[in-house]
Amino acid sequence: MNPLTLLATTQNYNRGDLQAANRIAEIYQRLKEKPTPEEADRLVLEALKLKKTPTREIEELIASDLHLFCFPYAGGNKWLYENWQKALPSKIRVHPIEYPGRGSKAKEKLASTLELLLAHLEKEILNAPKGRFAFFGHSLGAIIAFELALILKDIYGMSPEALFLSGSPSPDAATALSTINELSDSDFIETLQKLNGIPPTLLESHEFKEFFLPILRNDFSLMQGYERKMAKVSFPIILFGADRDPIVSLPEMQKWALWSEQKIEVHEMEGDHFFVHEPKKILQHIAAKLCPS
Repeated sequence: MNPLTLLATTQNYNRGDLQAANRIAEIYQRLKEKPTPEEADRLVLEALKLKKTPTREIEELIASDLHLFCFPYAGGNKWLYENWQKALPSKIRVHPIEYPGRGSKAKEKLASTLELLLAHLEKEILNAPKGRFAFFGHSLGAIIAFELALILKDIYGMSPEALFLSGSPSPDAATALSTINELSDSDFIETLQKLNGIPPTLLESHEFKEFFLPILRNDFSLMQGYERKMAKVSFPIILFGADRDPIVSLPEMQKWALWSEQKIEVHEMEGDHFFVHEPKKILQHIAAKLCPS
């Protein structure tokens, strides 16, 4: 439910408290400014408590939403998903994930191994609003989403409603993502140009070589030595692949079927490896799966 609608439709059990009313009004105005989903959730929870909404009612309201955590590709940041909330039903709450060392977490140290990154993200998911959830990940983000889903299931008994995985080989072939990192800087940059994911003017800039190149190399190195024993998952896997993706072909994406107890869905998109930048059809499939009419 939209945070503003939720506040407007929930009963106030604390009428007459002027201080609480003023704070609720402040929260209402802040929500109009479209804060991040995390801040919006925190503010709504504060307002509901100020209204002295019964705990059981708060839990029911929170559980009615479905939280979609979105993981970017190597070198990416959460801004990849900044417009997804507007394109999805309001009951789906989009949570763009930021990896350490870039964007809003630029001051944090890069995660040097996949294990360290997963431990960091595990804490972030556990501290997020409770309720039903799903994961979306593109390329490296797909492997991260898959691994994190296994951790949450095995340790905490938390299962996602669905895994939406995009532009990624299956875990048994995912080390292919790390081979790019073995190239020299010039060959590495040339490969990135072929993938068509970074504007040529940026690739040639001093800023790219000074700041972005180390992040990209770090992220690709996360997959070096990656090995996952066969572990079929019980939750749905919905896949997106592009017809001109030079990293993973559509037939290769079909190999994800080995990792699922359910029949996988594979949707063909138009474009190269970075077809996620044009997400209209992806979002339509996500909405249809999570909010069937």
